[in-house]
Amino acid sequence: KTGAALIVGFLLILLAGLGFGLYKLANRTASTAAFKNVKMTRLTAIGKVKDAAISPNGKYVVYATEDDKQQSLWVRQVATGSSVQIVPPVDVVYWGLTFSNDSDYVYYVKNEKTGGSFNNLYQVPALGGASKKLLEQVDSAVTFSPDGRRLAFVRDNLKKEETEVVLANTDGTDVKTLATRKAPDRFASDLTTRIAWSPDGKTVACAASSADASGYYHQVIGVSVDDGSQKPLTSQRWVNVAQVTWQAD
Repeated sequence: KTGAALIVGFLLILLAGLGFGLYKLANRTASTAAFKNVKMTRLTAIGKVKDAAISPNGKYVVYATEDDKQQSLWVRQVATGSSVQIVPPVDVVYWGLTFSNDSDYVYYVKNEKTGGSFNNLYQVPALGGASKKLLEQVDSAVTFSPDGRRLAFVRDNLKKEETEVVLANTDGTDVKTLATRKAPDRFASDLTTRIAWSPDGKTVACAASSADASGYYHQVIGVSVDDGSQKPLTSQRWVNVAQVTWQAD
């Protein structure tokens, strides 16, 4: 009887594992079906686009162009194909382009090239208007909380040899450090870096590097919004990680 019970138990576990595997396979097949027939549409033909981002509602694309060493920001309406310049040409570098959750504003990082703080965060209405400087020393694209009230970014504190995940209100007020990594460990922080606030509002996912006896490696780290604790979101190690994002679920 004991042997028969063990066999039945083993078969039940095997069937459960098989069922779970089929469930995951069906979900993966459904999630990739939409990408089997992809239509590519060329949005610009000037060959001078440096960075771009699509709005959450899918109606607009913001992009930076460079002409004669000067960069400007443009917004294109996807449905009509019309574009409007929202920030005039200046001898700077624009990057980290990001729409607000409601698609009404564009947030961007401007590398001033001169001055004490190189990477400063600005906000401008999506269809044009006056730009507003919000924060200094912003070393990644910003990401927004699900309710759109807070933003997060990476700050590189060179003097202390540490990098920080920083939270602030979307108007640049109430700034606080959420998490810190000290050298040789660090959060990624450069022109290509994008961190991502989870849809449930609990975690900010970040590209991060660490060092051990084998050398440097990169992972995706989850930072708790509640207490700033850090944990790997995957055991996978990569040569480099730059941009992360969450699926809607």
